[in-house]
Amino acid sequence: MSHAPDLDHDYPLSEVPPGARKGLLSTSILLFGFTFFTATMFAGGKMGMAFDFKTLIWAAIAGNLLLGLYAAVLGLIACRSGLNSVLMGRFCFGEHGSKLSDFLLGFTQIGWYAWGTATIAPASARCLPSAGCTTCSFPF
Repeated sequence: MSHAPDLDHDYPLSEVPPGARKGLLSTSILLFGFTFFTATMFAGGKMGMAFDFKTLIWAAIAGNLLLGLYAAVLGLIACRSGLNSVLMGRFCFGEHGSKLSDFLLGFTQIGWYAWGTATIAPASARCLPSAGCTTCSFPF
């Protein structure tokens, strides 16, 4: 008997059953969204100013290959095991050892959002009517 995936359950402390796993297309669309982030654009702009064109292209290719290989290996492990990052950390480092990797992951997420906010907020604030911006046409 086939059951539809339980959309209200995200399996935080157990293996995700094969029938409830997301497909490659939906996961890829989500992950491509991570590349369109202010910190990525900021870093790309800084690199563009620091290197000549040929060096920039080679640095981008090398960096993307390394990151792509790393992400592909992690994705393959997650696909085969059905485990999320917390459970993989527990499996690799034990119950107590995984707390360090969980803390580091959580701390990087705080930094991720803090960087994005600190980068986009001044640019957005310049376009608010109270800042005297006359070039923006935001309806508020």
